[in-house]
Amino acid sequence: MKNTLKLGRVLGTKLEIHWTFLLLIAYVVWSVYSSGGGANEALLQTGFIFAIFACVVLHELGHVQAAKYYNIPTDKITLLPIGGVAAIKQMPEKPKQELIVAIAGPLVNLVIAAMLWLVFPVMETFEALAASEQQAGFTKLSQLPFYLFTANLILFTFNLIPAFPMDGGRILRALLSMKLDRVKATKTAATTGQVLAVGFFVIGLMYNPILALIAIFIFFGARSENLAVKSQQLLEGYEVQDAMSTDYISVHPDEPIEDATRKMVQGPDMDLLVVNSEHEIIGILTREKLIEESKKGERKDDSVKSIMTKKFKPIKDDIPLSEIYMTLQQKRNKLFPVTDGNGLKGVINLNKIQQFIMMRAKGFQY
Repeated sequence: MKNTLKLGRVLGTKLEIHWTFLLLIAYVVWSVYSSGGGANEALLQTGFIFAIFACVVLHELGHVQAAKYYNIPTDKITLLPIGGVAAIKQMPEKPKQELIVAIAGPLVNLVIAAMLWLVFPVMETFEALAASEQQAGFTKLSQLPFYLFTANLILFTFNLIPAFPMDGGRILRALLSMKLDRVKATKTAATTGQVLAVGFFVIGLMYNPILALIAIFIFFGARSENLAVKSQQLLEGYEVQDAMSTDYISVHPDEPIEDATRKMVQGPDMDLLVVNSEHEIIGILTREKLIEESKKGERKDDSVKSIMTKKFKPIKDDIPLSEIYMTLQQKRNKLFPVTDGNGLKGVINLNKIQQFIMMRAKGFQY
């Protein structure tokens, strides 16, 4: 994800924070000062936000460690103002495995809440706040365990809402998949989530605009998950060679950049393969790099090899299409050469697979 600050690694997983997280901190500070609070209260509230997000990181690590148990890697965890996202490469399709990976996160929050309850006088703080004539709120450091306890219970409950993209939606899908096929289970879970989202939206319009925004997030998250599973089903049984294109344009590394630009404009793809005289792929010439060079206006006569990238990974033609689809979704429209034991066979990118899915959805058989 772009515009993120890398914080390092936690248990082997990269941890990043999106720049919009700063907007949340700014909003908290503004809220404190606008209500008459001072620097100490602003610092206290900001610390509370970081404490909550530490619990969010632990929640996501619950998912990560459960996925790792099934040999499913996780690229990173990204912190956003609305929570955390663990970039698990692919949720397991076996119902019991998906159930364990999905429920691991909420269970972490439940364990944190239980530990806070056992170690700190949480109930005493609650009784003191309830008996106070003043408006309840986090104003003392001694209240932190109680509010963290409450926050973790909320995180546990919220994530169990049976709607994608929350953990509860995946838990419901996993349970349904024990009796139904994955596509039907996903459709049922997605529909359940969308019905709940409509209800949340109506309630949010009447009482809380934030709930309405969450409802929109849930509605489209459920729709996206349903479409993703349908797409995966349409790709089952096919290999990369079934969706690749043999209509591609290549350039020689010694060709002038100006000639390569002309070929790209006339060709079907946004990137070009760089192939030498021995018909070996030695690089990729990307549209972004060509645009960058054209803005400089000084190197149009330089050769392609001066701006091509050598960082590319050929894809074998017999890899299952459903497997490579997950990878290309992270790469967007990057072009990948397709090879077999004898050399270059074609090219593939996300757009070509999406066209394949569209044709399959219309009943076309390959």
